[in-house]
Formats: sequence, structure tokens, C-alpha cells
Amino acid sequence: MVPEIQVGAVPAAGRPAPEVTSPPEPPASGLQRIAQLMQLATGHEQAGRLAEAESVLRVIIAEAGDHPPALHLMGIVAFRMNRIDEASRLMERSLALAPMEAVYYRNVCEVYRVPGPVRRGARRGPPGRDPCPR
Repeated sequence: MVPEIQVGAVPAAGRPAPEVTSPPEPPASGLQRIAQLMQLATGHEQAGRLAEAESVLRVIIAEAGDHPPALHLMGIVAFRMNRIDEASRLMERSLALAPMEAVYYRNVCEVYRVPGPVRRGARRGPPGRDPCPR
């Protein structure tokens, strides 16, 4: 329960009343900050605010370097902005860093299906096996 201050009460002589502020939020650790930024970027991308998503993702990549989820989401944003070669490059980089992420393969296959020049590294996978089956 919050204590009551009596009407007309004044602070003790010689002491100013304490300033009322909210307690400071503890600083987010680096990983927490990246997770929060990823959540923000994902929300922007899903809402179609691609420029905003790209801006947040650039901050993540600047702070965390080769961050596979950020690189991949940046590839999705580039794809949605019709920057196909950039999308391919970013998604391929995310795959090189996180080769066990199945959804990365699924998404990069969609990029590879867009008509255009053969992209460097396109359709990599085990010999004799197309990584993008139809």
C-alpha cells in the first residue's frame, strides 16, 4: 500500500522534497538489445514498413556483425523491395553462417525462382541434389 501524505505537509526544514521519477530501466544486455531490435524489425517487415525494417536491421548488423537472423531478414526485406541480387547475397550469407536453419533454404529457393541472371552460388547443395525442389 502507498503511504498517504497529509494535506499541507511540507518537507523537513532544510531538505527539498525528493524528486519523483520512475525507477530507471536496467540496461539491456547486448543479446537482449539485439533480440528487442529483431522483434522490432520483424514487426516492421510484417507490417510492410520495409524502409523502417531495413534501418533497424542495419543497426543490428552494425552492432552484432554476421547475425544470421538479421542477415536473413534483411534478405527478405531486399526481396520484397525487388532487390533480388542483394536478397540472394544476404540469404546465402545467412545460410553459410547457420546451415541448419531449414526455413533459410526455403526462403532462398523463392529468391532463386525469380527470373533473372544466374546468381553466384545459386542452387548450392549436395552434389546431384537440387536444394530447391519443386
